[in-house]
Amino acid sequence: MEFFDFCDCLYENTFFQLLKTLRIMEKNARFSEMVKGSSRIYFMDLKETEKGSIYLTITESRKKEDGEYEKSRIILWENDFDRFAEGLGKVIQHHKEKADTTAG
Repeated sequence: MEFFDFCDCLYENTFFQLLKTLRIMEKNARFSEMVKGSSRIYFMDLKETEKGSIYLTITESRKKEDGEYEKSRIILWENDFDRFAEGLGKVIQHHKEKADTTAG
């Protein structure tokens, strides 16, 4: 076996293991919320791993011109929830304050 064949095989096995792990993670939803935006839909799914770790996935789904859907996703682990919420709150508050001064 050539070295590159070995690397491809190793990569493929790692890739399929990752897919298997992601499928297991998808099954463990504890709570879900959907928010419809003007041109996008956001899905927020609170999930739990097999080992009991809690995480949140935030998925943005938008329809492309060809009719296909494009998805973007972030995964946020429980130990980062508060920091993330605080940062998000600051950004939204800053935007609102800027909008108020611009409108007035």
